[in-house]
Amino acid sequence: EPFTLKAAELVTRGKPNEAPDELAMSGGTHFETPSGLRVDSDRATYRDRTGLLTWPGPVTFAQGRLAGRGNGAEYRREAKTLSLLADASVTVGSDQAGKGAVSAAAASMVLNRVEHAVHLDGAASVRVESQSFTALVKSPPCSCTPRTISSAMSPL
Repeated sequence: EPFTLKAAELVTRGKPNEAPDELAMSGGTHFETPSGLRVDSDRATYRDRTGLLTWPGPVTFAQGRLAGRGNGAEYRREAKTLSLLADASVTVGSDQAGKGAVSAAAASMVLNRVEHAVHLDGAASVRVESQSFTALVKSPPCSCTPRTISSAMSPL
């Protein structure tokens, strides 16, 4: 899926007479996919060869009823995943009937746009309307059984 990158300042790196392999952006960056995922931050770097877009500092993101923030992030073009590397939080706003509100926070998280899922890692808390859950979620490999909390969430 193609995406749009905007920034106040852009530095390109690559071989002469070829499309740049790396874009270093600063002064406020904006990323957006045709499906409406938006990510904003002060700085970003995109490497075309690997399809990896990285944000080294605070980021905010939104898509439809979904919004959140984190400190450091990566978007993987082929996998269509947005990883929040630290201090991650996400909220899903209520639907038109006032139902389905969810908020979650974790040490880190991955928004998987293909699976329409949010994967939490580290100390995590989830609030589904009036119910709260707190857990320590470990990244594989571990000797734990994965648990899924489902909600009426709009696709990522």
